[in-house]
Amino acid sequence: MRRASLIISTCVFCLLLGLAPASAEWVDLDGTAPSAPRVSLVSHDSAATVIELSVSGFDAEQETVDGTVYQRLRLGSDAALRQLGLPQVPVVAQLVGIPDQAGFTVTTEILDSVTLAGYLVWPAQQPLLDGQEAPPFTVNRAAYGQDQTYPASAALAGDPV
Repeated sequence: MRRASLIISTCVFCLLLGLAPASAEWVDLDGTAPSAPRVSLVSHDSAATVIELSVSGFDAEQETVDGTVYQRLRLGSDAALRQLGLPQVPVVAQLVGIPDQAGFTVTTEILDSVTLAGYLVWPAQQPLLDGQEAPPFTVNRAAYGQDQTYPASAALAGDPV
């Protein structure tokens, strides 16, 4: 059996300018106590596997670079999209078993969403090795200047492993 890596972008943030949170904090989305995202198997048969992802909130930590305040967002781990200079949006990764030679598609249905203003999501930076000097700070200003959802898709499927 092969496994397909399914990465679900759990937070869709509009890149809006405005007031940001004052410091590292839990941002509550549903009125419950802070908790890690919950991934649940809703149903599974030979035709489909349905997975539900619930996010009660996230951690936001301020970082200031050259006078600009960004927020690093986390969902209980450091898993995030990390394309250099683009928003480092947190993700939840889930492995799903796929039978050999079977094709698959990924579809999403967003049952509930919240748009939060005042966040400038930290841009992903070049990973550093121990002792390595940090390269210049990188931000893709063209991407941050667009008024659209990032990433464009709420779920991504990786190659089977």
